[in-house]
Amino acid sequence: MGRPKNPIWNQVTIIGESEKERKWLCNRCGKRYGGGATRINEHLGITKGKGNITLCPRRHDLLANEGVNNSMLPGSSNQVEAPNELGLNNGVLPASSNQLEDPNGLDSLTGIELADPMNPYHEEAEGHPNTISACFDGPIDQNDVAGPSNMVEGLPHSDEVLEGGSSGFETDIEDEVLESGSSGFETDIEELRDLVDELTGSEEEVKEELQWLEYCGKKKREREEADDWLKKAGDFKKEARDIIDSFPQDALQDLQMKTHDLRCRLYLLEDAKPVCCNDEEDLMDAYFTEMRKLLRDDNVFFIGVCGMGGVGKTWLATHFRNQIRRNKSFNFENVFWVTVSQDFSILKLQNSIANRIGEKLDDDDEITDRAEILSSALEKIDRSIFILDDVWNYIDLQKVGIPLKINGIKLILTSRLKHVFRQMDCPTSNVIEMKPLPVKEQDWELFLLNLGCDGRPASLSDEVENTAKSVVKMCEGLPLGITVMARLMKGVNDDINIWRHALSKLEDSSMEEDMEEEVIKVLKRSYDHLADKTIQNCFLQHALYSEVSDDVFIMNLVDEGLIQSTSSLEKIFVQGKAIVAKLKSHSLIDCLWDPDSSDLHMHGLLREMASHIMKGRFMLRCGKSLHNIPEMQEWAPLLEKVSLMDNRIEEIPEGTSPECPQLSTLNFSKNMITYIPDCFFYRIKALTLLDLSYNKKLTSLPNSLSSLRCLKSLLLQSCHSLESVPPLGNLQELSRLVISGTSIKELPDGLKVLTKLRWLDLSNNRKLVCVEWSVIFGLTNVQYLNLQITSLRGEVEIVHGMMSRLEYFVGYFQVAKHLADFVENILNRDGGLKYYHIGFRYSGMFSKPDITGRKRKFITVEDFEGFEFLLPSDLDQLDIINNKQWSGDLCGALSFKAPSSLREIKVRDCPKLERLCCMSGRCSFCQHLQNLQSLELFNLERLDAIWSEEDEFIGLPNLSQLKISNCDRIERLMGAAALAKFPKLECIKVESCKSMKEVFATGMSEDDPDLPITFPNSFKLLDLWELPELVSVCGSIRVSEFPAKVWVHFCPKL
Repeated sequence: MGRPKNPIWNQVTIIGESEKERKWLCNRCGKRYGGGATRINEHLGITKGKGNITLCPRRHDLLANEGVNNSMLPGSSNQVEAPNELGLNNGVLPASSNQLEDPNGLDSLTGIELADPMNPYHEEAEGHPNTISACFDGPIDQNDVAGPSNMVEGLPHSDEVLEGGSSGFETDIEDEVLESGSSGFETDIEELRDLVDELTGSEEEVKEELQWLEYCGKKKREREEADDWLKKAGDFKKEARDIIDSFPQDALQDLQMKTHDLRCRLYLLEDAKPVCCNDEEDLMDAYFTEMRKLLRDDNVFFIGVCGMGGVGKTWLATHFRNQIRRNKSFNFENVFWVTVSQDFSILKLQNSIANRIGEKLDDDDEITDRAEILSSALEKIDRSIFILDDVWNYIDLQKVGIPLKINGIKLILTSRLKHVFRQMDCPTSNVIEMKPLPVKEQDWELFLLNLGCDGRPASLSDEVENTAKSVVKMCEGLPLGITVMARLMKGVNDDINIWRHALSKLEDSSMEEDMEEEVIKVLKRSYDHLADKTIQNCFLQHALYSEVSDDVFIMNLVDEGLIQSTSSLEKIFVQGKAIVAKLKSHSLIDCLWDPDSSDLHMHGLLREMASHIMKGRFMLRCGKSLHNIPEMQEWAPLLEKVSLMDNRIEEIPEGTSPECPQLSTLNFSKNMITYIPDCFFYRIKALTLLDLSYNKKLTSLPNSLSSLRCLKSLLLQSCHSLESVPPLGNLQELSRLVISGTSIKELPDGLKVLTKLRWLDLSNNRKLVCVEWSVIFGLTNVQYLNLQITSLRGEVEIVHGMMSRLEYFVGYFQVAKHLADFVENILNRDGGLKYYHIGFRYSGMFSKPDITGRKRKFITVEDFEGFEFLLPSDLDQLDIINNKQWSGDLCGALSFKAPSSLREIKVRDCPKLERLCCMSGRCSFCQHLQNLQSLELFNLERLDAIWSEEDEFIGLPNLSQLKISNCDRIERLMGAAALAKFPKLECIKVESCKSMKEVFATGMSEDDPDLPITFPNSFKLLDLWELPELVSVCGSIRVSEFPAKVWVHFCPKL
């Protein structure tokens, strides 16, 4: 075949000799694909495709540097003048024939996002970025910004622009026929070949998905639909090939008509393509799709598959190995599999690879020599995949002799250890992290399939099915546990008693021998690999919780002596989070579906493994749906830790008194307990941790709690009905007390004498109106004090060493004098605090302190009456909320009081405020704002200007973000001259300001510029949202260079 006539082929490099093997490489991004001119156009973003080929990341070079000529964009013989919202006149962009019929030429307007007015969630279309930089590579010439622009009204949806413009489908065909009439016989034949190639790619996808479904044992009804579609695709390809092979060259017009007919039918066939894999709902299908995408990407050389033991890593890799071996899928010729395991050595791995590829190595040779032999041999093998399964250690690929990025070699590596991928420089985007099945239907389908025979799911009676589902629930979606359990229950489908017995054993954590051998021991390899005994004990401590916040877990480790308690809280949490990271990296705990969550989750079967390790010493019955506590005979004298978390226990019977003299930890959290008898704590005097959190019906605690003299931590979080706590004065070892989210009206007696307290959380107790300072200040070891929504009252006495260890404080004050004392004696002392969030007459909810995160220091003010205190010298953020009286400005209220440390100001819901500040060089307050980085204004009804731009306007030299919303009186954001006073500004966002007419205005000062406006080099985004009166961004002012992004949403007059 000669070089294709269509000029679009100049943008790619053809590889492969025969037509069947023909592929092409994009000359811009280097990615490799199959198919013809149609797919090249889609890849370069010239035509809108079906989404089955990725857009070239460097496709804009084609428009910016080379231009899209007429032959590359069919019908594009003219250019359209781009509408000019921001003063851009005569911005000429190339346009297609469809655009010519669109009077607004909106497809060319890629510099400004114009949202669908009917769709508030409009997002930018792929391949059509809404940034100014997409249109202009450098500064805009002044000739192009000569004056005020015409505004565009009634803008259609961008999809309509892409698809519309022509009078109909038939007109498109006629245009294409005329065009093809000038291109000759070979072009039409080549187009037919492109159609065949395109359909072949779709066929391969459907076949791969069907093979995947078969491998998973899913015989869906889509199979019949897919077979029918594949038959139609085969008939279509045969018809096209018959035309290619036999059509006479003198029948050009007939050939053109047949080509167009086939193209129309191909579009219909593609639209009817069956979806066999449901990526959004089926997790395993999502893994398959992700692996297929990575295998097809010629820029990906290293693929990782990660997850806990038994989750299906090897199973997933096996499918793709089989596909490549049987069908030469994904254009790979060979696949080599090596199971590495924990007894890894470079020598053994080299020998295994040599055996797979038929190469001989001498054991006496140096490792480097052996690596060179292997590398040379592998470079001679075309397009191969290596699968290294069950990897437990870092592998130096160069020392082994595995050459990546050469001859199309790819590496797939499976491991439980996330840090292995980081150490081996596998990009995060190339790692498929597998998790247990999240949807009940998926784990149930897998169980029935393995319970049945010959690939047919088992059928169970309704009575048995309910019990069987409870059995499957205990496996928590782990495929290994589900398949082993199904195999153990084969043949007893209808015997309800056997099913009930199996469920009972799972609830009691006494598994069948096969489950222990095939599941627990497999999982235990991760625990054994920790090696460090301290980290292993941290894992066992986590097993007391199905889910726990990181601060509770870390402080539990302090109680257990696994983290030294003499350090500052910050050092404690740094060490604790390092431990958490190590457990996560070994796939022993995770954050479920939110990687940024502070809640740590442990899989139920890993907890069973911990119970197996600590048999006789731990009783772990988390999430077993228990309605009663275990029988007394199960509370053995040697028990050290008991967790009955996350069950349905409502009452502990009267007379219940377990005799466990060594019991140190008792976790009853997340139950429905209403009553605990007084005798319950009589014989568990060694208790150091008692967690009763989230028992929302618990109203009181027994007085025997006061006798637990060894207790270090008492956790009563979110016990909403709890009205009182017994005296705590005898609990002299208590270092952590959490009474949060309860109904207590007063503090428990004896609190002031608990001198070992380091962590005191009394937050969110709505009936606890205030806490006297006299109760708190004697707690000299407190490092964390949270009094959120509870007022701290009383004068702060100056006592040497008073609360000298305090690091984190949350609370609020009603009396200005009390806050002034606190600021002077606590916040402004040497060293200060690492974190505080203080409310002055504001008792709303605050965010939870991040002890190892950025150290923030907030004050939130609601009422300025009596506001006479000095602000703390290290204040980061000042929030002013819901002030109904304040009609002046910050300059008057805070004159001489603003600390230079202030980085952020937020003002909201102040209905009488008319101006924020004067911004004058003569104002002490404004002079102290020179380090301000963020300013947010919200719902200020009378605000008509942010500041005055006259009289020595000094601006904010470090401001990076300015956000204003729901301020309905302001008409202009700032004067054009003022912009120069904000050299570090990055983002301006204006939203829902009903009167806003102009963003950068003239006439607001005497210094209106004669020269064009220049945005700061740092400026990235101008975001304008729902401004019904906005008619101009910058009026008639010339702009030398626009910001990188300008987003316009719901601005009908612009």
